[in-house]
Amino acid sequence: MVTQTLKDIYQKINSKITSSQGNVNLVPDIFNDDAIASFYKELLSSGILGITGATLVPSSWEDGITSFTLQGKTSAFGIDEMVVNVLINDTDSGIQTNLSATLANGTWSLLGIDWFELSSPNVNIQVYNATLSVVGSIGGTVKLNDSVTLNLCMEYPIANNTWLLQGNFDDPAPSISNFYQLIGGV
Repeated sequence: MVTQTLKDIYQKINSKITSSQGNVNLVPDIFNDDAIASFYKELLSSGILGITGATLVPSSWEDGITSFTLQGKTSAFGIDEMVVNVLINDTDSGIQTNLSATLANGTWSLLGIDWFELSSPNVNIQVYNATLSVVGSIGGTVKLNDSVTLNLCMEYPIANNTWLLQGNFDDPAPSISNFYQLIGGV
């Protein structure tokens, strides 16, 4: 495994964007045989973290920068056209990626839960190119009725083989019947 510098990563991404009409497979073309690649290859059924309409911020390399952002859209999480931003940092612990993907005007159905779906689903993942823990979250908004909204989030890593689902209600708070409707689909 060859250790890539931040500048190497930037230049490889920029080259792929230019030669592939704005498309880049962050995994496996840029990250292929490292901890970042291993995580995404295991997470994504295709093993590919593809980004279309990709741009870099800043748009050209400048010596001395310690981070840059890859922006575009992805379908890697099973939803077409999620807006994605990947902040790539050079840290004391090595290269770090902070991925944030959101489907702003769409919904995500949850397998086995047919009485609600997540609006504006989002995925946030922080992965180091080192043996550090991956952290992240997945979430979205559930609209119970015209006045009651719930913001849901599950964080990673899990503890004791238990997923913790967190929720915050916007005002006004739900009635007891709204709450039972949410958990049981009644």
